[in-house]
Amino acid sequence: MFKCLRKACSILPFPLHFFLCLLVILLLFNLVTAERLPVKTYTVADGLPRDSVRKIKQDSRGFLWFCTLDGISRFDGEAFTNFTTGDGLPERHVNDFLESKTGTIWVATDGGLARLNPSGIPNSQDNPLFTVILPEDPRASSIQVLFEDEGGSIWMGTNHGLYQLSGNSLRPFDLGITDRGLDTQAVGSIMKDHRGTIWIGIGNGICRVMADGRVERFTPENGLPESSVSKLYEDKKGRVWAGFRAGGSAALVMLAAEPLKNQNIVEALYREKDGLPADWVTDLLETSDGKFWVGTTRGLCEWQGGDSSVRKTYRTKNDLCDGEIWSLAEDTDANLWLGSQCGAKKWSRYGFTSYHEIHGMDGQLANSIFTRKSG
Repeated sequence: MFKCLRKACSILPFPLHFFLCLLVILLLFNLVTAERLPVKTYTVADGLPRDSVRKIKQDSRGFLWFCTLDGISRFDGEAFTNFTTGDGLPERHVNDFLESKTGTIWVATDGGLARLNPSGIPNSQDNPLFTVILPEDPRASSIQVLFEDEGGSIWMGTNHGLYQLSGNSLRPFDLGITDRGLDTQAVGSIMKDHRGTIWIGIGNGICRVMADGRVERFTPENGLPESSVSKLYEDKKGRVWAGFRAGGSAALVMLAAEPLKNQNIVEALYREKDGLPADWVTDLLETSDGKFWVGTTRGLCEWQGGDSSVRKTYRTKNDLCDGEIWSLAEDTDANLWLGSQCGAKKWSRYGFTSYHEIHGMDGQLANSIFTRKSG
């Protein structure tokens, strides 16, 4: 390859010669930093109903569930079983999956909440495969996120408020929001911290539901970005993180774990200028090996916890995806799963990361490996 490039450069006029060499340098730099990861991709060709995977969850039996824009898929490690509107789902866009403590499977869609009946039959009126539950307010029929607390109460974030499951009905939970702005009452994330407080990410801020039922609300007046909360997460150190959608002054925020009412609750703000590839954070996950991952609409970031900065960003050149990384999950074998617009990606924790001559190695024969004391 290098001989051909030298010959091409020698016969080209100077301007083209210069730009060709510059392009080659940039290309080689990109290749050197783009090690091949042990990633396997699953798409429509492998049985998924759609390549765009919005959420990945694992159930108690080890099955992986993929929420897509055209139904939900169950993966047994070899094959996919798909459930769509033809099987009784109320809407093709599936946003979340929850297996309750009692073993009941719930599916959140843009058209309501669906309960899977294990012995059900598709299109059966007497024994349907899915039982659909709708809120009384049709504005809340799009259910975005599901959460079950320690007591077995199931919470739902909808496009118009927070709801709880009560028997076979959905009961609204009053957060005290009276704003009439667009998407103000949309709930995008629900999380409970180790202190017993439930955090609710809404269209223009965060609400906290205390153990005694009191609700505290925090808005941009308390230092938060002026955009919707896409993800709330508590790491193993007890730090609370919030990911925001595009349009605000930050993409990732570290919050005060025990904020005071009417005070600034932001401890740190991180933007694209701080190394994030996008100003839209889609998901957050701390894996069992202690790594903290940040999913964005322009790739996956490994976060440097000690320095609070991006350690590395992974994209298509690393076998992942340049576009939206919508969901992060870790299975029982410690593999990292990513739901993206490019399909479902399985990053094997104990797989091989490969480096070749194209990545800067001098030849393909490696005779020995040496590790310094620094690691």
